Amino acid sequence: MLLLKYFADDPDFHGLLDHFFERVAYRLQPSNLFLTRIDNWFDFKWLGFAGTVPLDTISLLGPMILPTATKGVWTSGVKTTVPPFTPSRIIHQQHFLCGDGSICRASKPISVHPSHHRRTEPKTETRILDICDDGWFFWLSSDSASTGRGSLLAYRAKDGSVGGWYASFERTRSGRWIVSRSRQMNRESLASLFDDYYS
Repeated sequence: MLLLKYFADDPDFHGLLDHFFERVAYRLQPSNLFLTRIDNWFDFKWLGFAGTVPLDTISLLGPMILPTATKGVWTSGVKTTVPPFTPSRIIHQQHFLCGDGSICRASKPISVHPSHHRRTEPKTETRILDICDDGWFFWLSSDSASTGRGSLLAYRAKDGSVGGWYASFERTRSGRWIVSRSRQMNRESLASLFDDYYS
């Protein structure tokens, strides 16, 4: 088992994600695997989100910047940054090293979200490629036991480029977890990656 257990998670959802992460680690063999658990659920708008910047406003006095007016910034490709979740939402982070058919916890783990992380200063955000150029990065939601829903954000860094996708999950009446929504990857294709957990 790779994924640390968390008291507020549905055991079946935890098992589903852990099974998926093991498949990524052993079958795709990235050099690095990063898992970050986020407090509560999050939606697809976090895919590519890099933070906010002050909004230039036109007034009778000319262009000016209002300290309370901001706009969101999204990035992609080589400019993709670590999603700027506030530090209080980071429950725990894990870093694994993969290779030659094995996987182990990094003896000197890299923290994807450093303690000084600030959401409101996108210029200080870390690019995914500044962390490593060969790895899978995952952010997963918590509290799935009580909410009956979950979310997973993924970035893949390889050969100097970064791609990503988002998936939202729902618990059916039978207790089975299904992919209910997705971004940047076909929902059916994404769902097929999780189907063998129940087979």
